[in-house]
Amino acid sequence: VNLFNEQNKWVFDCGYDEVKSLLQAHFNRPEIKYYGHNFCADAVWMKHHLGLDVFDNKCILDTQYAFQVTNEYEDLSLKKLAAKYTDMGRYDAELILWFAGQKGLIEEGKKLEVEGLDDEGYGSVPTEILYPYGCRDVDATFRLASIAYERLKADDTLEYYLNIRHPFVTEGFAYMMEAGLPIDAGDADKMRLSFLACNAIMHKLFI
Repeated sequence: VNLFNEQNKWVFDCGYDEVKSLLQAHFNRPEIKYYGHNFCADAVWMKHHLGLDVFDNKCILDTQYAFQVTNEYEDLSLKKLAAKYTDMGRYDAELILWFAGQKGLIEEGKKLEVEGLDDEGYGSVPTEILYPYGCRDVDATFRLASIAYERLKADDTLEYYLNIRHPFVTEGFAYMMEAGLPIDAGDADKMRLSFLACNAIMHKLFI
């Protein structure tokens, strides 16, 4: 849901709280379920920024991990999967070209027309590019969900995915992202140094 345009202007004719309440009234209905692609990455944001009830079995299939179950070497990028398994092609081409143009402006030291690009730059992408791209992301996920489901059935891994893998990579991952995962910093640093030492040894052996 893009609430601001590329000039950082509010795009609705009512306030943020009213927009949220309209979204919540629809998407928090118990019969509403979700397909997602790496769903946990969006779930916490949807919960805390939009007030949507996205946990408790609301996501019924995650295309990223469903494809991974049937082929652990699969390139799990949504765009790559869509290009491989649907007729959508590289639907992000216009977005890629726009980013390339902005990168050129930055490298040449020219001032961008839109300042304050975020890490991905999505907040500054023109709406005529961003909105169709976002809709195609949704379209790709829906198309891939049915394909992934049939692949899981054919691979005889559907029950494993639904009962074991899916709850862990959706709600499990989302709860960990929300609450954090406690670790021992001292042990983590020891592990880091051990990996660095092993890497150095392997480098000397094979170079």
